[in-house]
Amino acid sequence: MFLPIKELLIVTERKRFLADIRMPSPTEKTSALESQHKVVCQFAPKFLSFSYAAMKQR
Repeated sequence: MFLPIKELLIVTERKRFLADIRMPSPTEKTSALESQHKVVCQFAPKFLSFSYAAMKQR
């Protein structure tokens, strides 16, 4: 095998690397972030502008 491919295989087959890949970000955390982003996009889309008072009332 070529040296770069061999080194890549060595790195990607390490137990610690595989464990880190399985859980880069908890599902709950990602889900909460996506939910918050969806709410922001629904009530304050970027193509419209609202005054601070109007956003506070919402």
